[in-house]
Amino acid sequence: MQSKKKILIVCRSLNEVQLLSNIKPQSESHYIIASDDIRVQKIVNKYTWVNEVCWIEQMESFFNVANYVIDFVDIINQWLKHFGDDKQGVSTDLLFWIKHAEGGMTTQRIQDLLLLIRSYLHLIESNNITDIIIISHPEMQWEDDVLIETARSRNIDIKMIGTKRPDVLIGKIMALFNVYAREPYFILNFIRAKFGSFFRLKKESTEKEIVFQLCSSENKHVAHTAPLMKSLKNKGYNPVALCWRAPGGAKKVRKMGLRAEELEKYGPLSSIWEGNYRVLHTWRKALARKEEFLSHPELQYMSVPLGSLLWPSIKFFFAGELPQRYRLMRAIRIYYACHSPLAIRFWTTSSPEGQITCQSLNKNSKSISFSSFGFHDLLENPYVNRKRPFHEDLMLVLGPAQKKKMVEQMGFQLKNIVIIGQVSWEHYSNAQKKYTQNKSYSILNVPSKFSTYILYDSGSILRGYLSVREQVETTTFLLNFAKTHPSVALIIKPHPNHKSGYLESLLNTYSLNNVFMIDKKMSLFHCLNVADFLITKFSTSGIEAMYLEKPVISLILDNEKKFKLYGTAAQFIQNIEELNNLMNCLVNDDNYKSKWTINLNKNANDLLNDNFYQTSRLPSELGAEAIINCIENVNRTD
Repeated sequence: MQSKKKILIVCRSLNEVQLLSNIKPQSESHYIIASDDIRVQKIVNKYTWVNEVCWIEQMESFFNVANYVIDFVDIINQWLKHFGDDKQGVSTDLLFWIKHAEGGMTTQRIQDLLLLIRSYLHLIESNNITDIIIISHPEMQWEDDVLIETARSRNIDIKMIGTKRPDVLIGKIMALFNVYAREPYFILNFIRAKFGSFFRLKKESTEKEIVFQLCSSENKHVAHTAPLMKSLKNKGYNPVALCWRAPGGAKKVRKMGLRAEELEKYGPLSSIWEGNYRVLHTWRKALARKEEFLSHPELQYMSVPLGSLLWPSIKFFFAGELPQRYRLMRAIRIYYACHSPLAIRFWTTSSPEGQITCQSLNKNSKSISFSSFGFHDLLENPYVNRKRPFHEDLMLVLGPAQKKKMVEQMGFQLKNIVIIGQVSWEHYSNAQKKYTQNKSYSILNVPSKFSTYILYDSGSILRGYLSVREQVETTTFLLNFAKTHPSVALIIKPHPNHKSGYLESLLNTYSLNNVFMIDKKMSLFHCLNVADFLITKFSTSGIEAMYLEKPVISLILDNEKKFKLYGTAAQFIQNIEELNNLMNCLVNDDNYKSKWTINLNKNANDLLNDNFYQTSRLPSELGAEAIINCIENVNRTD
């Protein structure tokens, strides 16, 4: 007897469900619907011919593919270096993809690609799929392309539905817009900064200058920079936030009475057309060898060819990143020509902004370089723990554990490492004095009538760090828990990088009076101030909660042990059933909750003592002193 054909139907969102009616099911076939939208999984049960429902993507960490990602970056960089041309094109020094994946369209896209291939092959092989039907989604067309290429590598028939829908066509246009609109946007910002500087009549001194490179306007990056700048200013030095593509960051720094310069103003206007001409010249050389890239024998993963799937990222690199890199190089060289900073904090060791700024530094420069490290640097990150692209004279670390790691795992010398604690926490002591719990309720617009307040850090979706499935399963469970426990308030605090859409629509589906979605720009302090405990994965929000003596539940559904950064200071949960049992105990048993809170707070205090320097002095003052001492030691040696 011939076995049934197993047909996989990929339906990514509610908008595509109606297109299932276009499928003419055959009784001799077995149909499996795959979707990462929990609402789709529920609604397709009304179709009697649907035999199974499953998730599309697995919950899998980047640790499973990071070494492969680095190898593929090496292959791509080797290919890119063929096109370096200082005379007419772009220098070889600018033709590289970074060995770090935390967003973006280049290295992160490689990581996404490998994780998707693993998920798709798991779907195909575990279900013995013979045919695949894809209902086209306007925002997931690259993901669909990956599935098509993966299926072809296994000789599986593919059928597409809904490719001519208006929203799909608009999605294709928007995908192109996101690639090619970046450059005009950056040019306009470049011109704005350039001409805006003419209206700043105040002549800033360049004496005793200490540079903090700032390439983001996010509050957390400003909070990590401003306190150190203030302390250095109070000690008679001239700190400056040197901003690149961060006009909002510059504005925030100036509001604090500190100096900020937009680096764009140093770039010559000629670099606009010169940069594009040079990139175009280099692109033509790359385009002539497109087939070589598409058929590159080493660009394969699990027998799936990667060349055509990564080519859009190659185009994005040339169109959206490379012209800006050229302008940054021109601008920073001009800046260095009229400034001789005593010290520089580059914008991370893995970023192109940091590497290009370091490469542009005059070889005879006496500037020292320093770095300040955060909680996530405790993660055994295979991308970060590689050879660092530039030397650091001074490292400002959080506590003894980080110092030990720097010496034992990364080979730094003890004399270069100074423990100062967490600079960005300095505002918490003032906030605790200024804001009562009732005041925070009012600021958040959350009633104070509930018996228990659960704070959920929903995170930001990024393959390898937090999967769609993790966020969906967690959020769905918490909404159902809130629905059955009306005396409990669920406060959801999105990540600053959160993109609105599915999470909001899911909340609207439930429409509960005891669920509160907080603006992603709102200070985390107020959320923690009213919370009984926090649910997160491995975010710095967990450490901030511990600092404020709020217990933490670390929910790691992908079971990645390397994400267990909190040790025994948090309650680790690996599945929803386990979370449900714990939550019921915390909500229904005050005695259990009290003992649980006391125990976790004790362990959290031990973690903070081991990993974060506890002192009556401000971390920013200790950091400023360490920077000054390093500068003076270099001068004495000279």
